[in-house]
Amino acid sequence: MINKKNNLSETELKKFADFVREKSGLMINENRHSDLEKAVYFTASKYDSPNLENLISLLNNPPSNNEVLQTFIEQLTIGETSFMRNQPHVEALEKHILPEIIERNTREKEIRIWSAGCSTGEEPYTLAILLKRIIKPFDKWDVKILGTDINTQALKKAQAGIYGEWSFRNVTADFRVDHFNQSGGLFQILPEYRRMVEFAYLNLISYDYKPVINGANYFDLILCKNVFLYFSEDNSRKVIKNFYDLLKDPGWLMMGPSETSQNLFEDYHTYNFPDAIVYQKNSRDDENEFRLIIDKPNNSTTMSTNLSTSNSEILFLEGKEFDDNLDEKNSLFQPSILQPQLPISDLSNSTKTEENWAALIKEVEEDEENHIAAYRLAKTFANQNELNLATAWIQKTIDRNSLFAPAYYLNSLILDEQGDLDRSLAAIRRCLFLDPKFLMGYYKMAELFKKTGEEKRYLKTLLVLEKELAQLEKGIEIPESEGLTTNDLLTYIKNQKELLI
Repeated sequence: MINKKNNLSETELKKFADFVREKSGLMINENRHSDLEKAVYFTASKYDSPNLENLISLLNNPPSNNEVLQTFIEQLTIGETSFMRNQPHVEALEKHILPEIIERNTREKEIRIWSAGCSTGEEPYTLAILLKRIIKPFDKWDVKILGTDINTQALKKAQAGIYGEWSFRNVTADFRVDHFNQSGGLFQILPEYRRMVEFAYLNLISYDYKPVINGANYFDLILCKNVFLYFSEDNSRKVIKNFYDLLKDPGWLMMGPSETSQNLFEDYHTYNFPDAIVYQKNSRDDENEFRLIIDKPNNSTTMSTNLSTSNSEILFLEGKEFDDNLDEKNSLFQPSILQPQLPISDLSNSTKTEENWAALIKEVEEDEENHIAAYRLAKTFANQNELNLATAWIQKTIDRNSLFAPAYYLNSLILDEQGDLDRSLAAIRRCLFLDPKFLMGYYKMAELFKKTGEEKRYLKTLLVLEKELAQLEKGIEIPESEGLTTNDLLTYIKNQKELLI
């Protein structure tokens, strides 16, 4: 009988890890071998499997309705989500994407949305709440939201629509009162939202979505957040291609903040909203594809789908090269003194008219001691792809406070988008020299080392980041990360380590 007294060998664990990857697309690295071993013991115990050969035989039964396989995979896919998670994404949906979809479908009055990897259902119910808030009158519309996941236990909870306090950590008490019925310490989604959402089991790497899609034809919007953290690049490409085929033309795709590699989304147009990147299928490629309703007024402006390369001189502060051993003892300064409470929002919601916008810029220009205001302007222009202006305001920020680490981080992002990897790396080194606790700085540095093929430095930087993350509370949002949590980054690091070690 398989039990915990008989530890699985590394060969056996690798065999199960390869099996999981083949059946579900999930990459289980060595750091998660203890989780994998627990999954083996749990499944073997539940189904009275006498040995590994018998368990593998049960797992290899046809995947359709294979309860043993589903139980095994569920032990390895514990999702983390909440209502209205990632505020920049919620704002992009509520202010831009959903209104565009509604306007485009005014005649048919029909909307189809798919939340792929929906876990326990908070995301599709959030979409239902947003749509009912925006569409007036709502009763004339046919709105269907599909939520799919590989974890059947999570789907059962989603179908019940009953949640505890933790699911509401990003919303006010009024949100629960308005959209849920309370029973003791639990809250159940109101029937009017429950009727809008359907849930179904789906393994995204099965590539045969037709039985689940069930005649939905094409979707106006597909959301798939933080699922690709578990996938190989090859599987990611195949799933993204399937998403493209299932989207309307035009149609929208929203991914997690850490899943925005341009190499994977070359068939899509890329739109940069404030602190959120979203993709659109649009084969027509005409000038009327989508005009963003941005708060900085410019009636003739369409948001560029790609960051353009600037011919002007990009900010680069000359100085000594900093050692790769970026720990706190190397810093001349204390990060708590230098770094304000983050994240610092941009100013895209601060003004509605061109006159007010000009007045705001003038006010920030005249307040020469206020580096935070200058940084917010830099961030605003960067989010609107106005890179010359963003760079100018980064320089003003640094002129006002040369020890302000976030300015160098933002500068590194812009330089990277423009293909200047050497200067981008120099900027991010300056950021981390000033503030060794700036977590997204390590993430960016690792990304740059990966792009330049420096595998050892890439791994070393990930290990430093992992060490810093281990000291923090699990599940908290990371400053300047566009909604990433400590858990998201730890999962990413584990998957990358498996590929490298």
